[in-house]
Amino acid sequence: MSATCSSLEVPDPSGYTMDNRGAYEFLTEKAAALSQAGFGMLLPGWWTRKGTKTYLKAQAKVRGKQQQPGSGLTLDKIIDFDWEIALGDRALTIEELRALAELKSPLVKVRSQWVEVNDKEIRAALEFWKKNPHGGASLRDVVKMALGASEKAEGFDFEGLNATGWIEELIRQLKDRAGY
Repeated sequence: MSATCSSLEVPDPSGYTMDNRGAYEFLTEKAAALSQAGFGMLLPGWWTRKGTKTYLKAQAKVRGKQQQPGSGLTLDKIIDFDWEIALGDRALTIEELRALAELKSPLVKVRSQWVEVNDKEIRAALEFWKKNPHGGASLRDVVKMALGASEKAEGFDFEGLNATGWIEELIRQLKDRAGY
């Protein structure tokens, strides 16, 4: 009999110590079976409150430097940007992404919050970031990214871009006119 089940052999079971993988297995498989068998249990609010899966996403971080009057802005102007990888709504550093890849666990604590992650997504994001730490695209392509008309990153979601300065203002005006 497994250790989880043996803890139920006492008259008043109240808990069981387990590692991250055991906790994940309990939350995704065993809790439902115990509930169906009539056992009452309290699961963590972070697990039951909202969807438990937190997705990785890539976003182009664009900073629009001050445009000089008469500088000849065209849709072919090359705009530099950095890629940002986020887990849910939290941007990750490359070090945090590497640490998640080393854990190889579906349940991890990131900045004091437990989240469910996918090892394949983490590895795909790490590879993407290694190959593409910085980027450059025409203003035309930057606008496409902002409006969601560009391709997805392989293995995880592409969330468009985060812009500042004159590019942010241009995109805001385009979205307002298009009804986004």
